[in-house]
Amino acid sequence: MSLPGFPDPVDAKDTDRVIAHVDSVLERDGEMLVLRGSDLTLLSPLASALVATVRAREYSVGQLAARLSAQFGRPEGMDPGVAVRQVLGALQERGLIEVRPPRERPK
Repeated sequence: MSLPGFPDPVDAKDTDRVIAHVDSVLERDGEMLVLRGSDLTLLSPLASALVATVRAREYSVGQLAARLSAQFGRPEGMDPGVAVRQVLGALQERGLIEVRPPRERPK
């Protein structure tokens, strides 16, 4: 099961890091207008919460799934991790986020 109107989920592990790439934002009524270069994108409340979260600090995909499920509730009939990966896919297509492997710890 997947979110209607969203791209396929990104291929990411729960431990992969999510980084935001936005130049400026304007928030109002739970939505966010995001500027990246000369592109302007209006985000849904869920996508807005995701971007706001990773702008504040780096989160893993698994941490985001848990945080957004707590904030918005568990998506009916589907795994929250899949839903978050679909939103990440949409944001990644717009160049607003990047998903990277976890940092290696020094030995």
